[in-house]
Amino acid sequence: MRNSIVNKSLILTLAVAAVLAGGLILLLQGTVNHSARAAGASEAPKLLQGAFGIYRDDALQPTPEALDAISKDPSFASIPFQLDPGLIRIAASDASHRVIVVAGGTYVCVFNDEYQRGAGGGGCALQKTATTDAQPMIGYSHAGPGGFRVTGLVPDGIDAVRLTSAKGSTTSVPVENNVFTTVVPAGKINVAWGEGDAHSVDLEPSGPDE
Repeated sequence: MRNSIVNKSLILTLAVAAVLAGGLILLLQGTVNHSARAAGASEAPKLLQGAFGIYRDDALQPTPEALDAISKDPSFASIPFQLDPGLIRIAASDASHRVIVVAGGTYVCVFNDEYQRGAGGGGCALQKTATTDAQPMIGYSHAGPGGFRVTGLVPDGIDAVRLTSAKGSTTSVPVENNVFTTVVPAGKINVAWGEGDAHSVDLEPSGPDE
């Protein structure tokens, strides 16, 4: 799977790896103007409400101030799909980064924003396939010298994912609010999830200042 790293000061386009039905990988680039979207939370489609607890928890809706800030962020505005800022939900946030889930049109996406690095990355999928646990929505972003934050969105029922390095070491990463996120070194990793690790995808995080 190919993923994306965005430098907000230099690049206003985000390449998002959208893994579609049949295992095909589609890499899209473009810009979207969200300025005409209405402020405030929108009700998520029933399909997403049924598959993702994050869209059933009103507490995860951003405040009006946070929603306005995210909507105006160049890296968010460059996601190449007609996404609705009213469908932004904050899955995780601390002093170093923020992970959001956002939907619109026929897509749902997960996106990580590294505050200090000015970098972000994520993955998108069609809503109709995203609700199955076989559909990966995973991306990575540069999190500092030699480190990359791997972030993914999974439907209800998946409590953790397993990361395996090229050397064979494994790490279990918990899922909270349908999202997992962790920092890994540069290099090949395998991400597995589902009952008995039934599904997996290979990544090779790389980029500037590895």
